[in-house]
Formats: sequence, structure tokens, C-alpha cells
Amino acid sequence: MKLNFIYQLHSFFSSKVMNQKSAPIEKDAGEIKFVYSFTGIMFLISFFLIYYGILANVGWGLDLLVSFLTLLASFANLCLASLIYILFKKTFSK
Repeated sequence: MKLNFIYQLHSFFSSKVMNQKSAPIEKDAGEIKFVYSFTGIMFLISFFLIYYGILANVGWGLDLLVSFLTLLASFANLCLASLIYILFKKTFSK
């Protein structure tokens, strides 16, 4: 957390300016690994689709979709891969 510039800026702003105290949100290590793996696999699939010319338009669409979802996760704090992980965890933990 010390190297996370956005978190440090938010922490400074909320504690000094807004006089609020908040603790960092704990994440499951499996969730973060799943998100990184899911994103990497989707980019790898789009790379192979574009590189080999098989459904190149679908590959570019998948690439743009994953890029948009990554951007959405960074700005809106809504990660589709995390939601998929939570769904899988609830489904298979029963």
C-alpha cells in the first residue's frame, strides 16, 4: 500500500481534508489472482485471434472490451472478473 499512489492520495485527502478515518479493504488473494489470470487469458486469446487472422474483428472487439473493463475497474471500482470470482466461489463452495 505504500507504493500505491492513488491509495496514498485518497488516504491523505480523506484523513487531512475530510477528517475521516478509513481502513484499507482486505481482498482475498485468490480473487486478485483470478482477476489477473482472467485478464491475461482474455488478452492472450485476443492476441492469438488477431495474430493468426482467425476472426480478427472478434479479437479486436475482445481486446477493446477487456481494455474498457479494466478502465472501468480502475475508475468506477467495479471489476467484472471479481464478480465472476465471487459467483464461482458461492456456486462451488456449497
